[in-house]
Amino acid sequence: MWTADKIAYRNQENFIRAYQGSELLWELPNNNKIFYTTSDNQIINIPYTGYYWGDNVDIISNTYTGNQGVIEFNGVVDTIPTPSPFRGTNLTSIIIPNTVNYIGSYGFAETRLVSITIPSGVKGNLGEACFGKCYDLMYVTISEGVTKLPQDVFRECTSLTTITIPSTVTIMTGTNFYRCTSLVEVIMKPTTPPIVLWGNNFDYNATGRLIKVPASKVNTYKNA
Repeated sequence: MWTADKIAYRNQENFIRAYQGSELLWELPNNNKIFYTTSDNQIINIPYTGYYWGDNVDIISNTYTGNQGVIEFNGVVDTIPTPSPFRGTNLTSIIIPNTVNYIGSYGFAETRLVSITIPSGVKGNLGEACFGKCYDLMYVTISEGVTKLPQDVFRECTSLTTITIPSTVTIMTGTNFYRCTSLVEVIMKPTTPPIVLWGNNFDYNATGRLIKVPASKVNTYKNA
């Protein structure tokens, strides 16, 4: 089983690389019709039809070889459906194609994910609580281009220790990181403080949790 704290898309369309620290774990061809997965129980039981993955897109095979699952589709995938076939499964890792532009509400909630990269194709239409209660989730990469963090997006991810908010985020709906009890560091890259629509995004984090902002914008953030 592989886990990674960084997933990089090389040349956007060619290869996906996974790193643990600076160590390259593996490199795979990037394919916008394939999800690469791992899970505690190997093949994840996902119906071949009945979910919206994109226009006229269905699963055509779901195999598991060499400690890796391969879910293949007959077309380009642009959506993680709501309701989600992944919710509550023993999914531990997934590589999402860059063509995905929407992750539905509760898309990966209550799974065993250890790490996740939200691809750059996803801009602002992340669904509510799409990673809520992923108690094993430690590593999150939110690609530049994401503009909004929805309600409860990482709620109760109790193993998450650090998070970087990309510079493109402009809106943070309430309780994004509520009860992330291990969260000690939040790195804010936006030069303009994101609008908080309601609630406290950082209630019940780890003792001494720090929010780091651009040095030239400290007073701007304090005033906001």
